[in-house]
Amino acid sequence: MAHQEGGGRVVVPQGTSLTGPIHLKSNVNLHLSKQAIIKFSQNPDHFLPVVRTSWEGVELYNYSPLIYAYKCKNIAITGFGTLGGQGDKYHWWPWKSGSYGQPCQDKDREILFKMAEKGVPVEARVFGRGNL
Repeated sequence: MAHQEGGGRVVVPQGTSLTGPIHLKSNVNLHLSKQAIIKFSQNPDHFLPVVRTSWEGVELYNYSPLIYAYKCKNIAITGFGTLGGQGDKYHWWPWKSGSYGQPCQDKDREILFKMAEKGVPVEARVFGRGNL
């Protein structure tokens, strides 16, 4: 899919690439060439193991975001390509409403906010498939 150039620049060439999450490190420029398309997987299992992230400003461990970096610096995403999350009525969006056989996220959101209010350490706020 991508190739490394000097100076921490990673170039995604023209064409379509399917991937799971992209975890960036410090001093990286992810550059999408014109007409490069990155489509992220629609399978939630591809976004495991859980990583430290936040949901509505509350820290927790959960599915990896599509593009993720933690405790990193000097990161850029540049170029004219497309990042496609592939959300639709069967993938990702149903978590908001609980439709199409997917559980609604409201219960987990309520649990997370209560944990934060009670001062439960972030390391114990573990969500995602198989947790909680």
